[in-house]
Amino acid sequence: MEQKRIEFDPVEIPKPIALRNTLSGLSEAHLTFDLCMRILKTNGLEIRFIPKHLQSEDIIIAAVSNSSHALHLIDPELITKKVAQAAISKNPLALKYIPHELRASSLYNQAVKMDWRAFEFLPQRAVTKKRCLTFLKERLTEIETLNIGQLRNVVKNSFPSEIRADKEIIELEWMLGIRYFKVKKFDASINKFIVVEPAILDRFNVELSPEKTFFYKTFKSFLKKVNNDLNRAELQDFHFKGIDIRKLDIKNAYISTDTLQRFGLYDDSFYKLNISGGDLQFLPQTQIVEQSSSNNEPQITPFIHGIHEREGYMHRIHYISDIHLDHRLLKAFPIQATEREIYRFISKIVTEMLESTEFGYYDYLVVAGDVSSRFDIVHMFYRILSSQCKRAQIIATLGNHELWAIKDRTDSLDELINEYRELFTNLGVLFLNNDMIFIHDDNQFDYLSEKEILTSSIEELRKWSRMSPFIFWGGLGFSGLNDSFNATNGIYRNSISTRAMDQKHSQRFDIVHNKLIEALGDRKVIVCTHTPLSDWSSQIYHPSWIYMNGHTHRNLQRTDDTCTVYADNQIGYYGKKVFLKWFDLRWQYDFFCDYPEGIHTISQKEYRQFAIGFRIQMQFTRKGKLYMLKKKGLYCFLYENDKNVRYFLSGGRIKKIEEQRLSYYYDHMDKYAEGVKLALSGYHKQLLALSKAIKSIGGSGKIHGSIVDIDFYNHVYLDPQKRNIVPYWATDITSRYVASDVLTLLSEKAPGLYKNYKKLIKNSSSKMEVIELKHSQTGKYESGTEMYKGSNQMRALQYLLDHNIIREWNEEVIDKILQGSSNLSLSSEMTFD
Repeated sequence: MEQKRIEFDPVEIPKPIALRNTLSGLSEAHLTFDLCMRILKTNGLEIRFIPKHLQSEDIIIAAVSNSSHALHLIDPELITKKVAQAAISKNPLALKYIPHELRASSLYNQAVKMDWRAFEFLPQRAVTKKRCLTFLKERLTEIETLNIGQLRNVVKNSFPSEIRADKEIIELEWMLGIRYFKVKKFDASINKFIVVEPAILDRFNVELSPEKTFFYKTFKSFLKKVNNDLNRAELQDFHFKGIDIRKLDIKNAYISTDTLQRFGLYDDSFYKLNISGGDLQFLPQTQIVEQSSSNNEPQITPFIHGIHEREGYMHRIHYISDIHLDHRLLKAFPIQATEREIYRFISKIVTEMLESTEFGYYDYLVVAGDVSSRFDIVHMFYRILSSQCKRAQIIATLGNHELWAIKDRTDSLDELINEYRELFTNLGVLFLNNDMIFIHDDNQFDYLSEKEILTSSIEELRKWSRMSPFIFWGGLGFSGLNDSFNATNGIYRNSISTRAMDQKHSQRFDIVHNKLIEALGDRKVIVCTHTPLSDWSSQIYHPSWIYMNGHTHRNLQRTDDTCTVYADNQIGYYGKKVFLKWFDLRWQYDFFCDYPEGIHTISQKEYRQFAIGFRIQMQFTRKGKLYMLKKKGLYCFLYENDKNVRYFLSGGRIKKIEEQRLSYYYDHMDKYAEGVKLALSGYHKQLLALSKAIKSIGGSGKIHGSIVDIDFYNHVYLDPQKRNIVPYWATDITSRYVASDVLTLLSEKAPGLYKNYKKLIKNSSSKMEVIELKHSQTGKYESGTEMYKGSNQMRALQYLLDHNIIREWNEEVIDKILQGSSNLSLSSEMTFD
């Protein structure tokens, strides 16, 4: 996730044009040149609300001059040389979105000169050996500050394979660290040195050269192979007999203490400064020493985003607190240690921690304070964590122990916090110190400081959060309301020494918390603090929010109707293992959440944004009017063409309707939804039971319409009318092999899952009842797509269950409701065409 304030202003509810700061919802008659230019100069992304035929060159230049991200919202046909130049001047990496025919040498040379990462987007014709050599030699001049990871990606994605095979290029890649040794170590079990070169891949991950492993009997030959580079070489089991290591660069090599002491090179100054000080002796009088409840390590659960289509896109929030590295380090190294030994010890803890879970894409990892009381140790931990954790965005709060790092009584707390803020910013870690993070599309975010939150109006906070699936807010929290355990107990050391100061900082958090409850009480907010809510606020837990904390070393998890609290992964001083716990959140927002009930005219882009919020894939480009009907949390949409004929909308598809009055649908939509939900209730329960059973044996369990996936090729169809199940294997939608029953399908087509089933029933008192449903006929091959048509109709109905969106309208349901009938169920006569 890119840490910067995004240039993105979520669309607000329509208000008088003179007061607007968005172009959303305006008719073409109101989209004057002056209005467009004024708004685009403050938010270039607003160009998405300007029709293509009104996007003049001046309009587009104004947009990209404000935000280069606007470039990918513009039709490539409208991008001119002047537009391209304006975009590059704003952000050289915008070269990525400029049509290839406009990527002239003057333009891409300017982009690369401004930011060498733009080399990745050079047209293929420009990537010559000479240019590549020049590019790499220029990077050598800035190697001290170079981001090698980014450079590797640029070379991988832009250098042709034949150029990467060139000897001069290979030599420069080694010099720059683009090519490196995956393993450099001495293996005492075979008495040999081992060197491993990783495979070289191109941009499509096609192997240009395979991984290579080399074995050497002598240190001399090993040293020659690694070009005298012993960085991260694992040599702790090698005794260096007859070798003077003082003549070698061993700064970052792993070498045994005995060897270092033998040559007078043992340096434990970092240890003396950060580990062996007097801080730990201060702990028993100031801290809760023992965890009062167990904290069991969770089993690793593979996480597949979208495994259940009806559950939406899920994101996993991993969390941990109170690692207390100081205690672990002192236990591991009671007398002495080198900085490299400490680094390696923390690396193992981080690796153990990350391997305790399964990461998806765009997950989040919250570290809720008390990593260490030493700034250098905190720095080392987060440096290692940020380098290893590539699939989750790290979010950090401080704990009371981090405040111990204040140098002396003359340093201010604000100065220390600013040091931490700079550290986290440089590492790409999101830092919460009474700050708020709005998560948005494309893994971007809006970041509001404490001051910005307090100076923003309730309406502005709601507007910014409107397209956020979830929001993070938090920080240390402090302990001003805790009468028995607060600053007077010395828990902050020199940084906060009085109860009054503790109460003042707690009050600051409580003020922001109260304002956010008023503004965002109906939003999905994750409160991440080190101390529990009761320590800094008199408020009770907000029932719609999620609260996370550490500090107490008393592990607690509550998930009921009154609150959701995850304070159950406080590792503490004596926790033997460091691991992560997690919970899952649906990625979803309601674009029309702040619209009042009624009938609204909306734009195509607003309709598409609503679909994006629910992760609904669709296309809609028809000209005409769109109507959104909102009532009691329900939505339905209608389309009107240029002949004033109205249709019911099911995503991007239109469906004919006899009744043309909008008021008719609005008046009946709540009763209609109630009737359809009642009709679907029994069938829906069976689908969920079938999904649960399949998941219990390790299958997918993903529901789409009337079909539940076992895996990519094996599925189960639950007939809505007959309620019998059809287990089948298929590679396409035109033909399939239908098995006589689910167990036969598993044994023939998914033997691994069949074994899981056998183990399950062996260790269980009862079989999976859902598998015992009435089955179809004996095994056979079938063709045709009728089953999928019915399943697609069912999927359209399921949007009502999932998102309260009515996408199918059936007059039979209305007739029965008007007749007062309570006998509503799926029937063969009830069609949704």
